[in-house]
Amino acid sequence: MRYLADEAYRRRITRQLNKGESLHSLRRDLSFAHEGAIRRRHLDQQTEQALCLSLVVNAIITFNTMYLQLALDEYVQRHGPVSPEVLAHLSPALMEHVNPYGTYTFPIDEVRDLVATGRCGRLS
Repeated sequence: MRYLADEAYRRRITRQLNKGESLHSLRRDLSFAHEGAIRRRHLDQQTEQALCLSLVVNAIITFNTMYLQLALDEYVQRHGPVSPEVLAHLSPALMEHVNPYGTYTFPIDEVRDLVATGRCGRLS
């Protein structure tokens, strides 16, 4: 009943659902590269493929999070604080800059440099 009666609550739930769907969309686009097929025949190979997908998705989300934070820090430095209402709309599940048909390379040394200089969060 709260969902029906409270418009602000509905908006918050919808925003969270949209974030979840954007994550599913990222996984789907990376997994199938718009072809709609899992390439491995055996269960253990399919499991490997799924685990590799999780690794790539996590790497992309980490990359996006780092650069969203850098962009947000620069924005705050130039324009002042950003309201929590605006921040609630940010999601690191972005795909526009990713080529699902290409080779993935991750600049680990650059990430370490960013962490060492304090320009982004710590790696676990």
